[in-house]
Amino acid sequence: MLARRSRRVGTDPGFTLIELLISIAILGIIMVALTSMILSSLVASRTTEDELDAANALRGLSSVFENDVASASEVKTGIAAGCGSGTALVELRGTTFGADVSSTVAIDPAETAVVVSYVESMVTVSGADGRKLTRRVCTGGGAPVVSVVAPELAKNPPSTVVCSAGCNAVGSLISLTVTPWVGDAKTFAARKRTS
Repeated sequence: MLARRSRRVGTDPGFTLIELLISIAILGIIMVALTSMILSSLVASRTTEDELDAANALRGLSSVFENDVASASEVKTGIAAGCGSGTALVELRGTTFGADVSSTVAIDPAETAVVVSYVESMVTVSGADGRKLTRRVCTGGGAPVVSVVAPELAKNPPSTVVCSAGCNAVGSLISLTVTPWVGDAKTFAARKRTS
């Protein structure tokens, strides 16, 4: 009986050491490929999330800039800010700008002098130098109502403003180009509708 049992054990084919080593090597190759794919999708997901966050941060700039330019009777670029301190990328002057939607402070249309200054300043973004763009609204010579309309911009290139057909002509196109910390440069353009 012992002899019969040893024959069964001896005749059972099983796996050889070589077969086991080859299957472990193949499994290792498959695991490396799967791990690489998972890590690539995580990086792509994070990049997409960062770009969406940057686009969402600029969403407010789009709506207020268009309203400000359309309502302005005078547009100046690269001057000392008439509302607050610093150098204004663009300064818009007029008699009424409707409602200041970014700060929910109503601007009284009866006021005669409204100045909206867009001023860029240096900040630290994720441990590195960057910029932010603030919108300052002064009504009737009063204190500025400040709101950050682009919180995380790249240090370089700095934001720019371009006017077509002169900044103060009715119908001229005013373009503000900013570069978010993540992603490509974005241009916001609006037409001046008042004189």
